[in-house]
Amino acid sequence: MCAVQGGNWQRGGGKGRQPEQITRPSDTPPAVRSGAELNARRAAMDAREKPWQPVKRQRIVSAALKAYALLTTSAANGAVRDLEKNLR
Repeated sequence: MCAVQGGNWQRGGGKGRQPEQITRPSDTPPAVRSGAELNARRAAMDAREKPWQPVKRQRIVSAALKAYALLTTSAANGAVRDLEKNLR
């Protein structure tokens, strides 16, 4: 796999130094899984009580995030601050 460093060289009219070629050892991601392993993981996930749902965990929510949640509208409305939200 080869790439060119300084790809805008031709757009600039070819002025200046010509770009150098960079070679990478491989284009394969390091965590490639086999089809059998993926099928086994999918079967294990489907066998759970609530498949494809996040596992219960304790979440620490800061006071600032709680205040933000109290003062903002939903994402459907743009998640903007509504200072009169608590007065209704």
